[in-house]
Amino acid sequence: MPTKCDDDDDDDDRKCKGLKLNFGRQISLMLCVCQFCPAECDACHTDLQPRVAAAKEFQKIGRYDYFIEKEKPLNWFAAAQVCHAMQSNLLHLNNRQEYELIAPKLAKAKAYWLDINCLVSPKEYYALSNGKLSTYLDWLTVPDNARGTENCIVLGQKGLMTNEDCRKPQLYVCQRK
Repeated sequence: MPTKCDDDDDDDDRKCKGLKLNFGRQISLMLCVCQFCPAECDACHTDLQPRVAAAKEFQKIGRYDYFIEKEKPLNWFAAAQVCHAMQSNLLHLNNRQEYELIAPKLAKAKAYWLDINCLVSPKEYYALSNGKLSTYLDWLTVPDNARGTENCIVLGQKGLMTNEDCRKPQLYVCQRK
């Protein structure tokens, strides 16, 4: 469980300290960040209900239904919360074929949050939707977490993935069966 939120003397950003959550409770991690370090999570400062209510119908593509946000980017935590409120999850790709099915619907020069992250363990990429290690990772470049905050994964051009700061607003795709 989170223990406290301290200010880092070298950095004005607030950071949660003492997170000891198993991966199966990543939704709890989102709530932890919002509760103990609200500056880290726009979802704590933004009423997401109008966004959820305004969501257009999901569209069937292959064996899943998708909602593709094309206008208002959110950070990873808020995007996951919006998808959860719509009884879905952030996009989880199992293979290249699933990307090829949804690719025509995605904006070419945009990045979209995936449900993949390494928030629990560095260099271990888990899917928020099922709590398992991701088996499909198609990297643009090997993730380096250069700034120390690049723990969430985005889907970019040509279906290639890269790590990004979870707090950075990106577009997103919600997926449900």
